[in-house]
Formats: sequence, C-alpha cells, structure tokens
Amino acid sequence: MSFFHELRYAVRSLARQPSVTAVAVTTLALGLGLNTAVFAVAYGILWRPLPYPEPDRLVTITARFGDGDGGGIRLNTFSAWADRLRTAHLSGYQTTERSLRGAGPARIVSVTSVTEDFFAVLGLPAAQGVAPPLPPGDPRAVISAPLARRMETSGAPAVGQTVTIGDRRYDVTAVMPATFAFPSTEVDAWIAVPPPPVANTGSGSYQLIGRLSEGATRAQVGEDADRVVRTINSAEWNTTVRTLESLLLDDTRPAIQVSLAAAVLVLVVACTSTTT
Repeated sequence: MSFFHELRYAVRSLARQPSVTAVAVTTLALGLGLNTAVFAVAYGILWRPLPYPEPDRLVTITARFGDGDGGGIRLNTFSAWADRLRTAHLSGYQTTERSLRGAGPARIVSVTSVTEDFFAVLGLPAAQGVAPPLPPGDPRAVISAPLARRMETSGAPAVGQTVTIGDRRYDVTAVMPATFAFPSTEVDAWIAVPPPPVANTGSGSYQLIGRLSEGATRAQVGEDADRVVRTINSAEWNTTVRTLESLLLDDTRPAIQVSLAAAVLVLVVACTSTTT
C-alpha cells in the first residue's frame, strides 16, 4: 500500500504546482526524445551489421606511391590485378554523375561503373530480378530501390524497362534492396565499365574491393597486394588494406560517440531537474 500512497502524494504535489510540473515533464520528454533519436542513429551506423554476407571478409585496397595518399587504380590495369591477386576475389568500381532519362524527368544522378564480378563480390542478392555479371560494355543496368519506385508509378515493374544513362541505353535487369547502399546511398544505378578502347586509356581511378579467399587473412591480402602493385608499377609502390566496416565507420565513429555521450548527459540533467 505504501507504493500507492506515495504515488497519490506525488500526483497531488504535481497538481499543486502545474507550472513546475509542465517544465519537468517537458525537460524529461526532450531528454528522452533526444536520446531515442541519437541511439537510433548510432544503432544504424555503429552496431547494425552490414547487409552483405560475411561482411568481415570484405576489404578495400588502396595503392599509393611512396608516402603519398592512397587511391584507386587505372581501369586498364584491373585485369592484371584480378589475375595476380591470389588471396581475394577482386572487383573495381568508379562513381560519377551522369544524366538519366526514361525514369521521369531527365536529371543528373550518381552512377557507379563496376567490373564484371562486382555483385558476386558483395554477395547481396537483388530484391527484383538477378544482378548479373557485367562484362565491359554490357547493355544491362542494375538500379536502386528508390529509382525503381519512381519508375513504377505507371504500374509496370522496373525490371524490363529501358533507361538512358549518359548517351547509352540500358535494359534494367535487377533492382537492389534498399540496404544495398554501396558505395553510398546516393547511387541510383550500377552499369558495366566501358569496353576497349576506352578502357585502355585508363578511364580515371577505380576503387578496389575484394572478398577474402577461404582461409586468407587481411595481413595476407596486404602482402599479396604489395606484391601485385610492385609487379605492375614499381618497387616504390605499396598498398593499404582495410575492412569495409572500418572504411565506412572510421570517419563517423568519433562524432557518433561524442553525440551519444552528450545525449546521455542531457538525460542525466533532465532526470536530475525533475527530482529537484
């Protein structure tokens, strides 16, 4: 009975001071709301596992000359990389902005050009259709879930429709799930890299992502990649191998952790204020 007695006493006390009660409830609500929002973001970024199968086996490889900054490789050297790297199944990608027509009003979107085994390396199946191997110059495109929704306003499924990306027409063969946001949430379509002779000119810098071979370790991939880059370029070159998780999270982790600490502090202050 003492609990109910104390509860009635607390309710009467709050009723006698409505302004104080309003301030206390508002402060506590703001503290709880802020913490809910921050922890939801933290879970989505820091703790929710990556959507790809066995994500701990996905690594990125950057090449650099001497002590310079790491970067990608030229497209015309990718085949040599893929043939010589023994410890990982390798793919390359490059994201650029292109015009898109055939999915509502023409607009500029982010498009990622990928080497043939890109979807096999990431390992996440399409939500609609099948994400196929895309050899150089392939006329098929894989699109994002948001773009598919815009294309399905007429009732027809996105798979099977045709879009024009840049100056080429592509048949939409698959729609990736919303969780497939690689290399970023801004990408609307994935297409094949250009065929020779365009590919032989270098065609900009392509980033490397690989899936570790069975039994291989990240350290072994690092040694293997160093051997490959020095064979293709020269002895002054070396590589950095990182897990995909660290690539995606290392830059944002400190800011999220500071936000978490600040949110907890606000909640403590709010709880203290309501008890004084």
